[in-house]
Amino acid sequence: MTGLRSCVVLSFVIAAQSPSYPPPFPRVGATKLFDNDRVQVWNVSWPKGAPTPLHRHPYDMTGLYYAPGDRLITAVDGTKRAVTTRAGGIVWQLKGVTHVEEGTSDVPLRAVMIELKQEAYPAKTDAPAGAAPAFPGTSAKSLLDNARVAVWDYTRTSSPHRHTRDAVVVWLEGQTAHAVVTPSGTVHNDEAIGAASKATVFELKEGAASTGAEHEIHAMEQQWNDARAKADVATLDRILVDDWTVTHANGTTDTKAKYLADLKSGARKFSGSVTESDVSIRFYGDTAVAAGSSQSTVTLNGQAQGGALHFTRVYVKRNGAWKMIVSHATTRQP
Repeated sequence: MTGLRSCVVLSFVIAAQSPSYPPPFPRVGATKLFDNDRVQVWNVSWPKGAPTPLHRHPYDMTGLYYAPGDRLITAVDGTKRAVTTRAGGIVWQLKGVTHVEEGTSDVPLRAVMIELKQEAYPAKTDAPAGAAPAFPGTSAKSLLDNARVAVWDYTRTSSPHRHTRDAVVVWLEGQTAHAVVTPSGTVHNDEAIGAASKATVFELKEGAASTGAEHEIHAMEQQWNDARAKADVATLDRILVDDWTVTHANGTTDTKAKYLADLKSGARKFSGSVTESDVSIRFYGDTAVAAGSSQSTVTLNGQAQGGALHFTRVYVKRNGAWKMIVSHATTRQP
């Protein structure tokens, strides 16, 4: 293990001397399932005690965790966080994320990861008279819907349907993952999922026009988390509206003035960074709703707060700039 840890340290030293980073794949534990000019699809595991090189994700990425497991994730600044991931979780990650990942569970975490090589995927919405209904119809439940991808929990059906978007279909046979790409315009009675009764369908969306706004909200989330961890009251004052409120996981509520005062005085203190995962963002005109999971270590007047949370935050665009208007958190199982 000492040699493996040394490799991680060395990778940070090399990275500090160079502005470029290798991509996440290929690597130990990753097998390519599909590759064309639109997507790359990987079957990925995180073996225990085998840290990846420090890498940067060059593409937006979605996917499905199909076997549970634990990881240790190390950021560029050396900050570490332990992550436990359940089976069935949906991945959504913007390009540019840079980190080291290392499996820590005896049975490794496994996922199918889909790298989106294009910024937009045009849809085929023209439907001739008598055409089959558009996917998903009534045979699927929405798992994620943002500007780049719509993810569906699909149950096998014999009803004819038409794909208006390119789709990546992922299914399991036992614990073996499979994936196939279904081009837009395809009409068939059922997805090509072998003997499986269910699949996860990733529709690739047109939404390049909304992608910029989504990146802006992700950037706001990063500013919010970094500023809290550093007690950067000036940044928080800028990104929060004056009548902003937060409801904490214990049910208490703070105003902007109270929250910033507690940070400034040291009454509220963060230890290390605040991390987020499984973040989804939805837009309603000039309003954005961000929801996901977070992990932090916080004390208020010496009493523990934070921890493993689910959060929902609302942003509005005022005079061309996004501002957070409310934040709400609930406790989740780590």
